[in-house]
Amino acid sequence: MKIQAFVTDEAGNTIHAKPEIIEIDTSADGDDRDLKIILDNPDGIYNNDEINTKSFSIFGADTDIESVIVTLTRVSDNTSQDFELSKPSWNVSKDIFKDFDGDIEISVKVTDIEGNTASAVREIITIDKTADVDSDFSVTLNSVDKTVNKVESSSLPIKLLGVDTDIKSIDAYFYHKDKPDTKFEINVFKNEDGVWVVDDINASNLDDGQIVIEAVAIDIAGNSVLSEIDEFTLDTKADQPLSISFPSDIEADGYLQDEEYNLTSTTARISLALDAEVDDLLYVHDSISDIEESYSLTEQDINNGYVDFELSSPADNQVLTVRSYLVDSAGNTSETTTGNIERDTEADRGQALRVDIPEDLEKVGLEEQDTLLFSLFGVDNDIKDDGIKVTFIDSEDNSVPGTAVKNEDGFWVIKGGISTLKDGDVTIEVIAEDTAGNTVINDDAIINKDIQADFTGDFLLAVDDDHLVNENESNNVQYDFENLDSRVDKIKIVVSDSTGKSTTMKEGPVVLFNDDKYFDISTFNDGEITFSITLYDEHGNKRDFVETITLDKTVSVDFRLDVASDTGFESDDNKTNDTTPTFSGTTDTDGKVELTINGKTYKNITVNENTGNWSFTIPDSDAITTDGIYDVDVYVEDKAGNTNNDSVTIDLETTPPEDFINTGILDEDDTGSSKSDEITSERMPTFSGSVEEGSRVTLYIGGKQYPASVTGGVWEVTVTSPLATNKTHLYKVIAEDIYGNTSVLEQQELTIDTKAPDITSSITPSDDKLVIDSRTNDTTPSFGGTVSDKNDVVSVKMYFDDNGVEKEINVAFTAGTNEWSADWPFDALAHGNYSYKLVVEDVAGNSDSYDFNFSVDVRAEVTVDFRSDTGTASPKVENITNIEQPSIGGTGDLNSTITLSYKNDSGDDVTQTVPVNAEGNWSYTITDPLAEGNNTVTVTLIDPFGNEDVQELNFTLDTTPPAELGYALEEDTGSDDDDFVTTNPKVEVSHLESDAFWEYSLDAGATWAIGQGTFFNLSDGTYASEQVQLRQTDKAGNIAVSKLPPITIDNTVEQLNYELEEDTGSNLNDKVTSNPTIEVSNLEPGAFWQYSVDAGETWQTGQGTSFTLSEDVYVTDQIQIRHTDKAGNSVVTLLPEITIDNTVANLTYSLREDTGEDTSDNVTSNPTIDIDNLEAGATWEYSLDAGKTWIPGQDTSFDVPEGEYEANEIQIRHTDKAGNSVVTLLPEITISSY
Repeated sequence: MKIQAFVTDEAGNTIHAKPEIIEIDTSADGDDRDLKIILDNPDGIYNNDEINTKSFSIFGADTDIESVIVTLTRVSDNTSQDFELSKPSWNVSKDIFKDFDGDIEISVKVTDIEGNTASAVREIITIDKTADVDSDFSVTLNSVDKTVNKVESSSLPIKLLGVDTDIKSIDAYFYHKDKPDTKFEINVFKNEDGVWVVDDINASNLDDGQIVIEAVAIDIAGNSVLSEIDEFTLDTKADQPLSISFPSDIEADGYLQDEEYNLTSTTARISLALDAEVDDLLYVHDSISDIEESYSLTEQDINNGYVDFELSSPADNQVLTVRSYLVDSAGNTSETTTGNIERDTEADRGQALRVDIPEDLEKVGLEEQDTLLFSLFGVDNDIKDDGIKVTFIDSEDNSVPGTAVKNEDGFWVIKGGISTLKDGDVTIEVIAEDTAGNTVINDDAIINKDIQADFTGDFLLAVDDDHLVNENESNNVQYDFENLDSRVDKIKIVVSDSTGKSTTMKEGPVVLFNDDKYFDISTFNDGEITFSITLYDEHGNKRDFVETITLDKTVSVDFRLDVASDTGFESDDNKTNDTTPTFSGTTDTDGKVELTINGKTYKNITVNENTGNWSFTIPDSDAITTDGIYDVDVYVEDKAGNTNNDSVTIDLETTPPEDFINTGILDEDDTGSSKSDEITSERMPTFSGSVEEGSRVTLYIGGKQYPASVTGGVWEVTVTSPLATNKTHLYKVIAEDIYGNTSVLEQQELTIDTKAPDITSSITPSDDKLVIDSRTNDTTPSFGGTVSDKNDVVSVKMYFDDNGVEKEINVAFTAGTNEWSADWPFDALAHGNYSYKLVVEDVAGNSDSYDFNFSVDVRAEVTVDFRSDTGTASPKVENITNIEQPSIGGTGDLNSTITLSYKNDSGDDVTQTVPVNAEGNWSYTITDPLAEGNNTVTVTLIDPFGNEDVQELNFTLDTTPPAELGYALEEDTGSDDDDFVTTNPKVEVSHLESDAFWEYSLDAGATWAIGQGTFFNLSDGTYASEQVQLRQTDKAGNIAVSKLPPITIDNTVEQLNYELEEDTGSNLNDKVTSNPTIEVSNLEPGAFWQYSVDAGETWQTGQGTSFTLSEDVYVTDQIQIRHTDKAGNSVVTLLPEITIDNTVANLTYSLREDTGEDTSDNVTSNPTIDIDNLEAGATWEYSLDAGKTWIPGQDTSFDVPEGEYEANEIQIRHTDKAGNSVVTLLPEITISSY
């Protein structure tokens, strides 16, 4: 603003002041831009993921704004939080909503540099952090039975529970628990009634096991929630097949023999598969009764693994067939299993079993004996393929097996060889066994073997009577024949040993054996050597006989100094201190042993004939008396004459270790008062000493032994297991040299003392003073006590704690006793608690400290607390109560008595006596009636030393409850002023009592919230009678409750929906129409609606569900609809641009050229007709057949074919963009080129 001023004097002179320009700023929104809150989410809904990334912006802030305050208010409890934005950008933090939930009101207040303020229109948003408010969203199999069989698995019903109303989509899946990565989608959709529906699922293609069902729901805010997971057991496979057996069939061959047969019944055992379960149904059918029975399995059956059934036994040669199957709890049926058992009593039901012996084989010679073949007749069909046993038996009962097989024609034949049997009759025995186990033996079948010649001849070996041949003899074993029959034509000699080595030594005519009658058998293995001799005549008949000898080419020898005599460190070092040592060894069981030592030979040493072991000890009479090294020789000879020898060298030493000394434990381990007293507190000490180089030293103490280390003649060993404490240990040390000689140091002593002596202490008061426990009224007390072992004590020291400074007090012992005493050397002590310690040290170096406490008591002390304070102050310091029998208590000196004094409600004095307990506490509940108002209790304590202390307790008794709170809605905006229906959530509270506080409850008193000021806000909703309650609590804790009537808080109303009754424009959604009716919907019950056609300047009350517009073009937001509910909430719906157009002008026309005689006769040779008056956005058409058909017009003209057209035959139609159309009828027109 520009300010100008001038003055005019009486003479009319005028002077002007210098103009000034000022700015008048009365608004913080001076540029007339609306201050607005622009939400990042236009729908006003923010989910859990968006509250950290999206918020809102502030639009329309003036440039002179100095501060911007954003206030977020929780609608539910009206609590709010302010946020001050930073200039100049005034940006709102993207995570401003992170600590909020539910409906939030956003308000913005700006202040300019002049102090003017402006506020934006408030916005209410919804922060929705969860898609499952009640945490009860679940998807389950819609069946009580959670086991599904094969039949059921192809169509399983599923149900959803706990779906919140704001859920917009649900994805559901099912999958095998062992294959969570392979999921199958479940079809979930919302039906026309708005109910979520789930299609049945098909799980028949899944493997048996646990099937999981889960779902994910997403609400309109974008939050997602995973349902509670459900599982069911898919069991589409029946139990594994059963097996059937018959326990009486001992041979398990499928047949009942006589010993297996029971005439009355036969047991069939049904063995259960591992997956069989209790209550599965077992079905059994047998062929004899032809009845099928069912049986429910028990737990005992499952434990046994089988079920036995008693069935009728089959008759002779009859088959019992048993069929069985199992049906499990899911309804699956196992495969049927069949078992058979037959009563078969004969293995020879037809003709007799016999061997057919042809005439030419009744006598068997050399050529036939190994290739015998006979036919076998009378074999029943049920004889097992391997059930025929054939045996050839000679007259001496020697036998060889034969075989029975079917030939290529399917007939049984017998094959065999009898070359190893004796000449004479040979019996062919055939035993046949059928599949039932029955057997049959053939009739007699005998053949005669005759292949052995009867000629004579003896084979002689030139060996000793014992038939032993040693190594020297083995290459020249002499032989000869005597009395050789002249019929012998050829001789064969084969030599073999026990390992299987065999050689034909000689074979040929008899003359071949007349020279060089010896064999070299040196290459054969020791043991029995067999000479097999065969004599042949010219016909091939033979005589066999054998001779045997024993070949022994070696004798073994092995010996050593016996372990018992090898006393050195190593068990095989041949060092000993044994003057009559023992030697042991092994040789052949037939060996003879001689041992030579120290120039003497000992013969005929005994050898164990079974093992070849021997042992020999030098007799005491031949003891070796001189230490030194000796050679020992052993000579061995066996029965066959083989010899061998061996020798060892031994080292004899009998002198024990020298210079063996124990110097005891190390000085650093001897903690005693003397380094040589062998008294210590060290439980694992180290011992040391000296010994002969190369010796071993071992310490034996505490029931254990410890090897010492020896270096340069010095040994040292540390005890590694702690020794027993407070005990004198006897120990020994043993030294051993490399020959096993030892020196022993016995009866060594070591005392382990790890505990300092115990000590007692007490106060010794003066004659006129007292001591009670550790309390005394003596301010210069004396002390005394005892130690547990006066002989071990080295010193006792006493230290008094003077406020953290230790002062030593001299301690004296009473001669000849274990008593000590100490007099107080300092100034008299004041009332209080004190401590001192005694330090005791013994001869083992153990030291311990003992702490003692005492009190000097020269005054009494008592405290009193009021323990029934029901006041509302925190902390409770007002001593006010509404309890008519309050409790008091406190602390006091031990062993004291307390006297309580107070007045009752009649003014009479009351006196009570109360003891102090062992913890120094006391308490009392007043039982006498007290007067309302102020009360006083006097507490008097006298301690055992006669000291006295008096305290008073003042408190107020108030049992009168406060007045009930008054209440009123700040504004009842409903249709009735007192219907408690309002858009204003504020409830005002009155009748507040001084020093009282108040609370409110929204759940009928289940929970309470502290009230602030004189009002509280209710969240949007309907509250039942007494659901909202007020509670006033006075300073004494007395309570009064007010219960409110039904209240409805409604501060939201939905926008109305609108729709053109008919959009007749060229585009069905272009809001251009010739129909002026607009329909409205979404009207709330009890609400009313209005509409405005001047951008909200004036409003008309709506009727029904529609209103009519006048013909016009209405710009955006010019048409508005306002919806007002019964609580007074209103919301305006802004409509887009709408055009109501129900008229269109006729098109005008003219011939382009009227060439007729008259320029207006409509006769022309030019076929073009021009049109005009075409409305913008409109279309036009023309018809040449009186409107029957229409041709779209182009541009502003059309051509008419040559001819004569009657009036109205040519027509022009004009259609605007609102769909209105008008037809122009043309007069008679003639188009002619002539």
